[in-house]
Amino acid sequence: MKLRNNHRLRDVSLDESSGTEDSSSRLDLDDRGLNPEQLYAQKERQQILSEAMNELTPGRRIAIELHELAERSSEETAQIMGFPLVR
Repeated sequence: MKLRNNHRLRDVSLDESSGTEDSSSRLDLDDRGLNPEQLYAQKERQQILSEAMNELTPGRRIAIELHELAERSSEETAQIMGFPLVR
């Protein structure tokens, strides 16, 4: 029983730090990136974008891929596709 009592887990607040806690009881947690909710939302957005891109005509899909995904300028996109730039 004595050993069990020595290894009892303590409750530690992650939100509040009190002046009475010593530095050894503080937890430093690494940011591991996106949380599960954010990961799910990101995957959902990617799926929606992929489905929308697949519904486009090939020419429009290429134009969007060049301009938005490859970060080409409007002038570069038009030149690559062989079209005059219309403003």
